[in-house]
Amino acid sequence: MRALTLKELFSGYNDVEIPDKIGNDEAFIPTVDQSDTNNNSLLFILDKVGNGISTQPECTSVDASTIVTSRDRLIKDSKARVVRVGNAREALAYALSNTYAINYDKIKIIGITGTNGKTTTASLIYHILQKAGYSVGFIGTGRIISDNVLLTDSNYSMTTPDPTLLYRSISKMIDDGCTYVVMEVSSHSIALKKVAPIRFYYSIFTNLGEDHLDFHKDKEEYFHTKLQLFHSTQKGLFNLDDYYVRKAAVSAPCSKSTFGIIREADTFATDICINKLDSSTFFYRENGLIFKAQTNLIGAFNVYNALAALKCVIDLGIKPCVAKSALKEIKSVDGRMQFFRGRINAVIDYAHTPSAFSNCLKTIKDGINRGQKLIVVFGCGGDRDKRKRPLFGKIAEELADKIVICEDNSRGEPFSSIAKDIASGIMGDFEIIQDRESAIKYGFNIANDGDVVAVIGKGHEKYKLVNNEYIPFDEAKIVLEAQAEAITRLCE
Repeated sequence: MRALTLKELFSGYNDVEIPDKIGNDEAFIPTVDQSDTNNNSLLFILDKVGNGISTQPECTSVDASTIVTSRDRLIKDSKARVVRVGNAREALAYALSNTYAINYDKIKIIGITGTNGKTTTASLIYHILQKAGYSVGFIGTGRIISDNVLLTDSNYSMTTPDPTLLYRSISKMIDDGCTYVVMEVSSHSIALKKVAPIRFYYSIFTNLGEDHLDFHKDKEEYFHTKLQLFHSTQKGLFNLDDYYVRKAAVSAPCSKSTFGIIREADTFATDICINKLDSSTFFYRENGLIFKAQTNLIGAFNVYNALAALKCVIDLGIKPCVAKSALKEIKSVDGRMQFFRGRINAVIDYAHTPSAFSNCLKTIKDGINRGQKLIVVFGCGGDRDKRKRPLFGKIAEELADKIVICEDNSRGEPFSSIAKDIASGIMGDFEIIQDRESAIKYGFNIANDGDVVAVIGKGHEKYKLVNNEYIPFDEAKIVLEAQAEAITRLCE
């Protein structure tokens, strides 16, 4: 990292009050770590986040020579020089973007936002651009990749990283020669101003459902937060079949186009054929461009993801023949409706919202034959929106034949409390097995030929978070082992 003057650090961010005692030629390196500061450090004191974004104007004691903080925070017991800003988080993002000297003209950043489908759509775009011969960066749920090199460890879980990691990663991607960065953009990252300096070349709005209402005041605020992304993008692509995304398509100030299935859009899919738990085909149609596409990702909702990905890359100049060939090659996206075939089939999915959970189970239910059972193993995250837990229970009862409730990153919340909330939405029978591995094995033990065991909630994650401790946990490996043991049982 290079040291910059305050004028250089805050270039692009104007809501700054610099005290006279700081010289114009003094240079600083931004940090948020109070334990690692020196005379060249510019320590950012960030507002805490609770239910929504809350400024904390209480006194703060710090030991640093120069700090940045919001205007209404009182600093005590410190001889520090204080730089006052309107929003410390936004100021930090600009400071880091400038520190890493990110030139947004050197790379095209593609942002994907929405409640569901972000990871799958981003993964499809990433894969197609790679197949077209480009070096590509990926910033998404659980992983950051620069030109095929993984930059994060197995405990990394965020969708959009904090600025200290985000801008370092984008800088590396530019240094590595990446032409594009495909990036999931969460509502948290927009609300917390993590992405404020980024100039997006192309952004996609997939849909808007019920999620993160433990963070946002209500769904309208959630929607308007998502909409902010399109104030900093050149071109937006909007799902015309979603009510809130249609509203965004009307009000977004960027250049825009639309996609969809059930409404008349600029790009749309027809002749959709869903081959149960296999593949789907459809005709891509846009201004005289028509071709047949195939995706091996199961479920009608993945037609939307594939359609958005194809429209995006074609807009970027990728030939349709290259795009559809690359799409057909993709067998699955880790942890997203990932299908494991066998005498007892298995599905792993990351579904965290009632709509995603329902879509997942409906897709499986519609894809199995009469007499075959759907066994669902799932939980809900601790210290998160409690209101959706009974909805998960209700949906499981409506669509599954057997229900097993287990842990899913309970964090610091007692599992018994989470399980009770889920069970309150269930009228009939269910099993509670706290240990997730034991619950998965139980699901396979009660399954017979042709049944499907759906393990929902953790998806790609390689850990479980219990009592706020990260513990190695590879769900795909456990599912494969349990599947093999169950098949051995059937053969005896």
